[in-house]
Amino acid sequence: MGLGILIILDLFTRSTFLVQHYTDQGLLPRYALLQKFWRPAYWSLHVINGEAWFQLLLFGIIAAVAFCVIIGYRTRLCIVLSWLLAISLQNRIGIILSGGDMLLRSLLLFAIFLPLSAKWSVDRLQSNAPESPFQVKSWGGICLMLQLAFVYLFVIYIRRGGPHWWDGTALYYAFSIDQMTTALGLWMKSQTELLSIMTHVTLYVELLCPILIFSPLFTSKIRMATIAIMCAMHLSIPLFMHIGHFPLISCVGWLFLLPSGFWEHPFIQKQTQRMGGFVIQRAWFQWVMKLPGAKGSFFPSHGLQMVGVMAIIYIFAWNMRSVKAPFFHLPKQMNDIGRALRLEQHWNLFAPYPVKNDGWFVMVGQLKSKKEINLWDPEKPVTFDKPAKVSDMYKGHRQQKYMMNMWTKNFKKYRLYFGKYTCRKWNRVDKNPDKLETFQLYYMQERTLPVGEKEPEKLTVWKHSCFKKDPGD
Repeated sequence: MGLGILIILDLFTRSTFLVQHYTDQGLLPRYALLQKFWRPAYWSLHVINGEAWFQLLLFGIIAAVAFCVIIGYRTRLCIVLSWLLAISLQNRIGIILSGGDMLLRSLLLFAIFLPLSAKWSVDRLQSNAPESPFQVKSWGGICLMLQLAFVYLFVIYIRRGGPHWWDGTALYYAFSIDQMTTALGLWMKSQTELLSIMTHVTLYVELLCPILIFSPLFTSKIRMATIAIMCAMHLSIPLFMHIGHFPLISCVGWLFLLPSGFWEHPFIQKQTQRMGGFVIQRAWFQWVMKLPGAKGSFFPSHGLQMVGVMAIIYIFAWNMRSVKAPFFHLPKQMNDIGRALRLEQHWNLFAPYPVKNDGWFVMVGQLKSKKEINLWDPEKPVTFDKPAKVSDMYKGHRQQKYMMNMWTKNFKKYRLYFGKYTCRKWNRVDKNPDKLETFQLYYMQERTLPVGEKEPEKLTVWKHSCFKKDPGD
């Protein structure tokens, strides 16, 4: 159920930028994607057609499959489809992706190798198979545990290369990234002693908890405590920083590891029975029950589980290469496997340390009438002053990720298409009779110091002429 809800939530946030991110009228038309940004072995259904109606159709299909995952109808098939559709969606525009997208892909992959429909599902109700036990031991479960452990252990390995996690200043620098920080996070930035404690607690929680889930002693109690600690840590992050769905996705991943003792508790049994009774009485559920049921066992075959084992070995190898482990080598000839199935990973969450350069954007446009306008917020005059809350400039995590990436050197090729989109958006005939002729995108860069910040430096990110054809396009 949790995975299906995550997919629906992800779709909802993406849908607010459907035209901007997924159509030929947006920031990355298909011709630009395929000519300049496409990687070998990548694939995507979303590049078949660049019209909004087609993207809406695909979004609808993804939502329908996710709903089937939520109610547990043809569960394994729908999880496979959800995994493939997630790859397709994420391959359409990579500049807006974050660690949460990578983790969601991985959870969907390893969910294929788990008996998720053995309890509380349409598949279970349609089946005559004997009641399944709460405790299940499988290679699929071990693979999922290893995947969750990789997220944190490889991050810790990368963090060894920077001093700030070890001297207690990392969260001070993280909360100084104004583009991501909430009002509470900005206040916390001044609480240096508390931040030092929080930094060390975070570091050791991320180091110890992924190891403790494998404890052979007091397994149930230790695992429940570990899950509670990890979920509490992740769900507290949005109080301080805007980092998308990563905290919620992480929490769902950890909930997969709840031991049988949790589900067998009388209170949990009572609540699940009450919820099940409520759902069964719904009219739509009676219609679902008439659909053809799934065939075969709830439990993945040994052969299928071995596929999961091979996947986690490959992922481990890719992670080892990503951290430049001196004693491990993954041949580049195997790259296409990882790219086609999106098994490639690099967990560098604020590692080796949080960035120290931050800032805000200013977009100055010149209209045909020679009027100068603030393209970021046309209702306000042009100003280079720092906004009271920089993170409020963005309409969501995806826009924040796009802009924070685009100004960096690695993503500078995207700037041309940002310029073209900005001109198209303003110059639509039915919107603005006073056409936009040129604009400049500036970045007011601040460097975070151990105490305070330097005066912002005005950097020109991009200059664009709306009616001049770019020779390199």
